[in-house]
Amino acid sequence: MEAITITQQKFYLNQNLEREVNNGGLWKYFMNSSGNHAHETLLSLKEIGAVKTANVLRQDIDLFPNREVP
Repeated sequence: MEAITITQQKFYLNQNLEREVNNGGLWKYFMNSSGNHAHETLLSLKEIGAVKTANVLRQDIDLFPNREVP
């Protein structure tokens, strides 16, 4: 991730979320390594104005103990 720009990182994070959800739902996102970046993805979604998607992701993050995605 360090080798790409901030804009590219945000695009990558958002695309990972979309790809995993389309491939099996949010549980799939959290079960795969893409979920390791859930908090960064949440920030990225908010920055681009994807408020509804950010709210759904936030609700799922909130289900984890201490809101920490393992």
